[in-house]
Amino acid sequence: LPKQVSFRCGRTGTFTSDNNIVTNWNTVFHNVGSHFNTSTGVFTAPIAGVYQVGLHYLTESNTNPTDAHVRVNGSQNNGFRLRSGTSAGHQSTSASHPILLAANDTLHVFLEQGEVYGDGSTSWSTFSAYLLG
Repeated sequence: LPKQVSFRCGRTGTFTSDNNIVTNWNTVFHNVGSHFNTSTGVFTAPIAGVYQVGLHYLTESNTNPTDAHVRVNGSQNNGFRLRSGTSAGHQSTSASHPILLAANDTLHVFLEQGEVYGDGSTSWSTFSAYLLG
């Protein structure tokens, strides 16, 4: 569908903040329907349905684990969680899940601990969703 709700965003800089919403997804590859808010980092479902939601991130090169959650309506139990292990180098971590959303439900990435890497390529760390139906 040419007008199917979807978005995909990336980062140009490393985000380091414990217990905060990742708000600066400062590169938007697409935002069909404009339901992803680039200022807040929050996606609001315009209609009820199943959405395929993805999070991929590269950790900063250090020995700390990175815990990130995709939260539905602010709850850590309704989305999914990712944890990278400790390493002296960067690590890639990713997941994609179908999630049933009601109209006006929200999605955002919450960084519990660690660092989400980004640079000029804008594709090391990405957040996305699209309506399956």
